[in-house]
Amino acid sequence: YQRRVHGGRSGLDRVLADAITSWVLWLGNLCCSGILTAIAIWIYKSHNDTPNGWCIALTFGVTFIIFYFLSVSVRIGTDTIFVCYIEDLERNSKTKDYHMSPELHEAIQQRASVLGASKSDIV
Repeated sequence: YQRRVHGGRSGLDRVLADAITSWVLWLGNLCCSGILTAIAIWIYKSHNDTPNGWCIALTFGVTFIIFYFLSVSVRIGTDTIFVCYIEDLERNSKTKDYHMSPELHEAIQQRASVLGASKSDIV
């Protein structure tokens, strides 16, 4: 049994890619919200004002929500690119007449070779 990189319509590959993307975006969301909250606290303290606990929570909450909505757009874009790449490989693997750019195909082939997949696994 050889696993193909494009998954061959395996739902597990897509679910795994979506879970990893969601996890990375959530961590980035948390880090960015924490950094902006720390900057807000620093600005308050530089003006000789002590931030209220509610103010800190509100700052973190608002930035978290804003970054969440931005990450939804990034997640949709990532999923779209991934699904289009898989679809292109499945439909055009016999003719090798891909609609993706040669640079994208080459980049994914290089990435797969770093991960240990052979050229025949990539199509």
